[in-house]
Amino acid sequence: TCIKANGWCPGDCMAGYGPEKECIMRCSTGKWGVNCAEECTRHCKTRDECKREDGVCSGDCEQNYYPKYICNQEVPEIDGKPAFKSRGADYIEIEWSLVDDKSTTKRNIATNKTFRVEYKLSTDEDDNIEWINSSGLMARIDNLSKDSS
Repeated sequence: TCIKANGWCPGDCMAGYGPEKECIMRCSTGKWGVNCAEECTRHCKTRDECKREDGVCSGDCEQNYYPKYICNQEVPEIDGKPAFKSRGADYIEIEWSLVDDKSTTKRNIATNKTFRVEYKLSTDEDDNIEWINSSGLMARIDNLSKDSS
């Protein structure tokens, strides 16, 4: 409810409106929330996709950010090729590290993600690509024969 004499609203504006006390204009691009006091820091594909009411993206995220609409987590980047870890009679284990391996947050995120590991057996004449999903920063490829590499 606004004061008739001057048009000002006591208290805060509804989310998505401001400036403070006037409450007549929608938040400008890149601003959101009560009194338009919040900056859109999410990684929406374009700044104008940040919803003025709650700061959530209305469309896709910038490349390398997820989850859709929230866009506040960066996809961990793998540093180079996987490295050999160990080998058994019918398996091998490989591991990889992250580009920013010193970041505990990114390492924890990567540990909880699933990576797709693709491989090809040297004995496969049809060039078929096999794959497994692996959680964390290591994968074990099983059911290999002695001549597999």
